[in-house]
Amino acid sequence: MKLEEIYHDKLQGSITGFDRIRFRGTLRCLSTITGILVFLSAIGKLLKEFNSMVLGITGKIIGCAQWQCTQALPFIWLGKTEDKDTLAKAELSKKTSGYHGLICVFSALECCVSPKVFGNKETKKIELKYQPTKCRHLYFYFQHPVLGFGHIRLQTWFPFGVTICINGRNWLENQLLAAGIGYQKAENCFLWLADVPAAQRLLDQQLATDWPGMLNGLLNEYCPWLTSALNPVRPSYYWSADETEVATDYMFKKSQDLDRLFPMFVRFAMMTSDCPAVMRFLGQKAGHQGGFKAPPEVSSDCRRRHEGVRVKHRYGNNSVKMYNKQGSILRIETTINDPRSFKVYRQPDDDLRRESKWLPMRKGVADLQRRATISRAVNERYADHIAAAETGERLGEVWDSICNRTTFCPRKSALPVKVRGLRPGEKEDMQLLTFLGKGNWDIVGFRNQDLVASLYTKPAKTDKEKKQRSAKATRLIRLLRAHGLVQKTKGENRYKVTEKGKKISSAILIAKNVLIQKLAEQAA
Repeated sequence: MKLEEIYHDKLQGSITGFDRIRFRGTLRCLSTITGILVFLSAIGKLLKEFNSMVLGITGKIIGCAQWQCTQALPFIWLGKTEDKDTLAKAELSKKTSGYHGLICVFSALECCVSPKVFGNKETKKIELKYQPTKCRHLYFYFQHPVLGFGHIRLQTWFPFGVTICINGRNWLENQLLAAGIGYQKAENCFLWLADVPAAQRLLDQQLATDWPGMLNGLLNEYCPWLTSALNPVRPSYYWSADETEVATDYMFKKSQDLDRLFPMFVRFAMMTSDCPAVMRFLGQKAGHQGGFKAPPEVSSDCRRRHEGVRVKHRYGNNSVKMYNKQGSILRIETTINDPRSFKVYRQPDDDLRRESKWLPMRKGVADLQRRATISRAVNERYADHIAAAETGERLGEVWDSICNRTTFCPRKSALPVKVRGLRPGEKEDMQLLTFLGKGNWDIVGFRNQDLVASLYTKPAKTDKEKKQRSAKATRLIRLLRAHGLVQKTKGENRYKVTEKGKKISSAILIAKNVLIQKLAEQAA
């Protein structure tokens, strides 16, 4: 069962959509050494003039930003420790209610990667190299009538990269106001919505956004002087999504209900989410992918926040996490920093003449809708997994339902056969139930060889032994099917764990790992 189905009486509903999105704008023609050299040749500049030319452009950018600011729009130089978002929100609080426009501009010295001219002692010539350095970055904080609170980060040194950060929940708030839908909001989450389905439809409309047009529009609105300041560079930015967060918020009616359930969700998630399970949550195949490149690191951790506890599972640079917000919100959130781990159905190199096929997903905003679809699926898989943490049945009832003998008819034409009951107290059957309860098989199911790999740590020495192991796995799968814990996938030699299987394996896993003292306390 779905989490919403299990706790429908305790939930107001749920919404899924973008939380934070960080876009990156790149001048692609200036992102390589070759491109820079071609550009210098086109404008009639020598390589030795590069630094002075860039310094002049940097001066114009900072000067234009300072000119743009007035007493009502402060230009503030910051050090390392200041929280820019907090300072900008403090400046916004000084504005009149309903204010839209630029709030303030911050200047901060931050790390970056930029091209610089160096002398080569061997060739006795000057060369251009990209290297880590520091330069001034300008932060333009704004309050947009549609997007809400956000900021633009502009690198003032070559190649003049741009980062734009917006929040999908701020976007939704403005849409709710426009539609006349009541709500209660705290920070970046909604505690109450007058019409949850309507709010979800508004969130879904984000996916139809003309992202390049929107982002270029923000630059033109809040940095209208950028084109003239970058002259002779022509600012035609290519937009990509450096980081996306898609959050599913389960809105509990009472904070007391979430307070009771959340510790159980945390305990269950950390106990059952091993390496293969995390990979399955994030839509990846378990096991080494081959090649010379090492597979991404998989990790799970649990940390205490000022609001509560956060559980996070990482696969490389992507992650899914669960935490509680504002007392009554259970949030499951998928963050994608490396989209190449996923696939998108598209034409190679965007060539309309070539046939579409499944290819690695790109960072470009063209694949942003696919990102949202994948992230939503990850959130759903994770929510369904933790939903198995609680069952209203007694452990004895769950135990007895699988310990008695039963009959099984694998095919319609076959005669029913008697099948033994499961013995959770024995090592082999406990291994079998543990295998079911780790959430590895929620996406594509498992095969005979997956079960063999779980039961035996060492490879078979002979072909005969290999066949014997496969036959044993077949018998165990028949046992699981007979008790309704797994079902065969139509047309494939794969098996998926049923809702009954998830519930029973989860209950037994919890009982296996809980302390006897805790059981005695509960019994008392």
